[in-house]
Amino acid sequence: TQKNWNWEPLMESDGRGYFTRQEHVTPHCGFTGRLYGLSEAEYESFSSPWPDYDYCFESNFVLDKTEVLATSDLQKMEVELFDSKFTSLLPLQIQWSIKSGFSEFEFWYYDMALVIAMYDATMLVWRDKILFNRIRPTTVMQELRGESTVSSYAGPGEGVKTMLGKDWNPYKRTMPHAEYPSGSSCICTAYAEVLQMLSPLGDDLGVPVEQFIAEGSSLLEKNAVPAADITLQYTKWSEIKAACGDSREYGGMHFSLAVPGGNTLCTGIGTKIKSKAALLKQGDVSGAMVDFEDRSISVKTKWY
Repeated sequence: TQKNWNWEPLMESDGRGYFTRQEHVTPHCGFTGRLYGLSEAEYESFSSPWPDYDYCFESNFVLDKTEVLATSDLQKMEVELFDSKFTSLLPLQIQWSIKSGFSEFEFWYYDMALVIAMYDATMLVWRDKILFNRIRPTTVMQELRGESTVSSYAGPGEGVKTMLGKDWNPYKRTMPHAEYPSGSSCICTAYAEVLQMLSPLGDDLGVPVEQFIAEGSSLLEKNAVPAADITLQYTKWSEIKAACGDSREYGGMHFSLAVPGGNTLCTGIGTKIKSKAALLKQGDVSGAMVDFEDRSISVKTKWY
């Protein structure tokens, strides 16, 4: 099995005869994007473990994960919830701020540090996606298991069925970028870490945050999933981080090393952003997250 299998663009269809071929989204941003709260040297110090993949093992990994998901409304709803960080992570933080009774200043202080940490995490993970350039599960299944019979998630409303490997698809669309490391786990690690460091109780939220999901409200399996109302509840930032990262495995969007790789890459961002944010809170301008007078573009040179 190939160890260093490069990303390949997928052919996509709208189901009505219109086909497009993917292009890797924003491949430049991890190398030329502006940094906020991190120096270039600090940025370059973050790294991901080498993904030593055995794709025979990994193809079974995604089949097993999505076979479980096929009959789990809870997993499907967590995949859908955390697919967009703007409609999951940020609303959960807003809900927590309101329940905690924060002042307007406290809210915007937390929000400033949080958004900057998530932004820097996005730059970092996009850099490493390009550097490692790893193939996505859908392509591996098509090319490695294409004519083999497999049993797994068979698509919206289909549950578990036997099919050819080339007909398998993850629960959510395969996005047009490389597989490793996981962007979601990297961003969610930065999110959880900065809030753990700024929160009065550390990892403990103090008050639970919840996401109510109405019966039949699934975006992918409308009127069928979930079969009954679900309320997702989280009491720790680490629980949100884990659910966010794990959901990418549940849905078959990642192999086994991508989520832990993203966790490793983005661990430590929260520490650096929190230190700068604390200076700003004290009125110390040395904590400024960016110099708006500097309009230069710096090209990062990280290599593995």
